[in-house]
Amino acid sequence: MTKRLQTYLADRGEFHLLHDLCETLDIHGTSRGIVDLLEYFVLQIGTLKPDLSDEAFRGVFQSLVRWCHEPWVLSSSKSESDAACSVAQMIAAICGMMARSDALREDMLEYGVVEAMVTLLRRSKQVGTLEQAAACLSNLMLKSNAGRDAVVSSGGLSALVTHLHSSAHPRVQEKACAAMANLACSKLTKEVIVSHNGILPLVGICRTQSCERATENAARAIRNLAHNSAPNCSIIAGCGGLDVMASLCENAAHAGIASQASAAVSNLAVNDRNRSEIKEKWGWSAKVMYALESSDSKSRQKHRDIIATRSLPEPSKSGRRPR
Repeated sequence: MTKRLQTYLADRGEFHLLHDLCETLDIHGTSRGIVDLLEYFVLQIGTLKPDLSDEAFRGVFQSLVRWCHEPWVLSSSKSESDAACSVAQMIAAICGMMARSDALREDMLEYGVVEAMVTLLRRSKQVGTLEQAAACLSNLMLKSNAGRDAVVSSGGLSALVTHLHSSAHPRVQEKACAAMANLACSKLTKEVIVSHNGILPLVGICRTQSCERATENAARAIRNLAHNSAPNCSIIAGCGGLDVMASLCENAAHAGIASQASAAVSNLAVNDRNRSEIKEKWGWSAKVMYALESSDSKSRQKHRDIIATRSLPEPSKSGRRPR
């Protein structure tokens, strides 16, 4: 949409007329033509600069959030489903883009955006909608304890865990793993993830490596879960996560996966039992040993350490390094 058209919409009031029209429609039994009109309306919203302090934009945003709970958004009618799903996907995408802004993120919470995205995650069958809804929740939790608390209290964690399993589409799984990684950045939410059985599917994703981006995000989630949490370090090891992270650290060709796995090994190795186990099984590996030894230093620079692990010499043919 060009700036000229945006200016036209603002100056001539067409945008507000369209908004008023959409508000008066019977959207519970809507026809395909009306859904197309609503789709056009959502497209126009995407051209506007988000400003929740502006009364007009605030009203529009509230409409988008409310529509996520309406039956027509997830219509099962063959003639309407494509357009309705497109509306749901665009709403989730707009909310996700807004949530990337530090200035808007926490202000969005009071309008029920978390509950709306959770509804889409639970009810939608469309990959694009699920992907955008999970991405929005992930963005809402960036550097925000309020966002994390809102996701947990609204039932968002259980919805995200559902999309971690193997039946989920790789794109949805990728975004759900990213959301779990952001959720695992505070002590209280780490405990809630454990209570919702969120660790095992994350380890499973890293074990199968069916999608590189999902594997990288899952390894980042495990890294965050293990950070400064002795109970989680034990639980992760009990799920087989210790061995999986060490294997990724040693063998992953993808730099992002190797980076997150190396940091996870470093966090897990703070636990004495884990440290002994990993050293016994993987101590011959220069890459794993480097990550293991880096866990001793409180002032370590993890990213520099991780890069270094990728250029260390390979172990000897005997499979063990000199002690």
